[in-house]
Amino acid sequence: RAVHNVPKQYSSTMTPSKHKAEPDVGSQGSRLAHVPLASLGSVYLQLGDLSMAESCLHASALNLTGHTPLKWASMWRPTLDAIDNTECIKWCKTHNVDAEPTNHLAVLADAHLLNDVGMLYYATNDLLNARAMFMLALLALHHQFGQHHVLHSVFNPQAHSNSQLSPELQAYNSVVLTNLGNTLRCLNCVDGALLCLHEAERHAPCDTNIMLSIAYALHMQAIDEWDTNKGTLEEAVDVYHRVLADRPGDPVATDLLTLALELSMCSVHVDLEQDEFVLRSLDEIGLLTLETIGSPSNASSDEDSDEAMDIEEDSD
Repeated sequence: RAVHNVPKQYSSTMTPSKHKAEPDVGSQGSRLAHVPLASLGSVYLQLGDLSMAESCLHASALNLTGHTPLKWASMWRPTLDAIDNTECIKWCKTHNVDAEPTNHLAVLADAHLLNDVGMLYYATNDLLNARAMFMLALLALHHQFGQHHVLHSVFNPQAHSNSQLSPELQAYNSVVLTNLGNTLRCLNCVDGALLCLHEAERHAPCDTNIMLSIAYALHMQAIDEWDTNKGTLEEAVDVYHRVLADRPGDPVATDLLTLALELSMCSVHVDLEQDEFVLRSLDEIGLLTLETIGSPSNASSDEDSDEAMDIEEDSD
C-alpha cells in the first residue's frame, strides 16, 4: 500500500504524545505493548495521518526502549553523521554493534519500527534524521542475520554455512535500502543513492518501484552533470522503458520518461519540479510468499501504479 500527497505543513519535529505518560520499561507488559502501537502507527502512515502516526510510533518507541525517537537520533547521530553517504551500506554491514552501549543497542531491537520512524521523518522533510533511522534499520537487520547465523552454527554444526540472507530478510533489506537511497537522493547525494538502490535491486531484481527510483536518480544525475555526463540520461531512459514494459501506462514513469526524452533532444537545463515517490512500510512483507518475495512488485496492487512513488514500503 502506498502513502502519497503527504501534508507538507506537518511539523518536522516529533513531539511527545499528549496522551501517553512514559512507561515503566522494566515491565514486560510495557515492552510487549510496543508491537500493537507500532502496527497502528504503520496503518496511520499508510493513511497519511502523520499526527496519529507520530503519536503511535512515539509511544511504541517509549514502550520498547524508554526513549523517544528524537532521543534515538541524538544517541546515534554523532556516529552516523560521520559516515560518508557512499559508505553507508559498508558501515551497516561491518559495524560491531556489540561494542555499543546498552541503550544504543536497545534501539536496534525492532528494524520495522526504525523504518517506519524513518518514513515519518522523511514525510516531514527531516531528511538527516530519516537517513539515521534507515541506517539503523539496515544495521539492525544485519545484526539480526548475524545472530541467526551464529545460533544456526551452534545448534547445527554439521550443516553447511550459508552466508546468504533468507528470502524474507532480502525483501526487508530491499525496502530499507530503497528508502535510504531515496533519502540520500533528496540530500543531493546521487552517488550514495545509486549505491543503495542498486544493492536493493540485487535483493529484489524484479521490483519495478526500485527500478523507477534508480531511473529517477540517474535522471537527476544527468541534470546535475549535464555538461560532462549525458550518458546517464540515456541509461535513465532505458530504465524508464523497462518500468513501463512491466507497468504499461504508469503515469509517473510516463511523465518522467517524457521529461527525459525532451531533455535529451535539447541543450537546455531542465529541472524536475517535484519529487513524487511512494512511501512503503515493512508491514507488507507478512503476506509475501516465497514466489513473490523475489519480485515484490507483484505484491503491489494495481492502484499503486496510479500513485506517485517516493520511498518504498513493502506490502502487508
